[in-house]
Amino acid sequence: MKRLPLVVAPLLLSLQGCHIPTLPDPGERTTIDFNGLPTPSPPSDGTVSRGCSYEEDGFTLDHLSSCVAGSGSEFKSIHPSNYRFSASVSLFNNTQLGITRLRQKGGGSFAMVSIDLDGLNGSATFVPPGGLIPYPEPATFTFVGTRQDGTVVMSLFTTDHNFPGRQTHAFGAAFDRVAAVTWMQDNGYPRPSQQFDNIVVGPATGSRVALLMDVQPAAASGR
Repeated sequence: MKRLPLVVAPLLLSLQGCHIPTLPDPGERTTIDFNGLPTPSPPSDGTVSRGCSYEEDGFTLDHLSSCVAGSGSEFKSIHPSNYRFSASVSLFNNTQLGITRLRQKGGGSFAMVSIDLDGLNGSATFVPPGGLIPYPEPATFTFVGTRQDGTVVMSLFTTDHNFPGRQTHAFGAAFDRVAAVTWMQDNGYPRPSQQFDNIVVGPATGSRVALLMDVQPAAASGR
């Protein structure tokens, strides 16, 4: 039987019972896809205000940036008759630099697995006074996960801002056991903005998993 080096043995003992972040199994995951939202009836531009809070599949999306119902700044869904439609019904925060928060209804921790993003305005340009100006590309969005103990994790995703052309951002095991995830609508010209869809979440793993290590003998010191 191999003897563990004295430096390694205490390390293994200290890891016993520790939580090693993992991702929920595919069968345990839920996709918030907005497909249950009814298609607007004419006359409509193909977008529908969804208020300052939206619930689906036991999760809540909150608009945290001075949202006033009926003001036009709320969450909006995009449907096939709108020029910004991208593959399937999506949602966007209709406030410049608006903050969106995802949390589990009633509280508790969850695992943030992935989210789909696409450009919002259907064009790589906008027209301010003075003529046509291109959006800067690409655009980087910062996702912030907060756990119940107050610890914070962050994930950055840089899009190509091509439209249509959804991209999936996978968060990884660091976003296990989060109580909330927030991100900013990078609007406010000339910064590009995004619509989101297919938010994949799952239960916090919260389990203790085995740590398997192939420990090699310590190298000879030469003394």
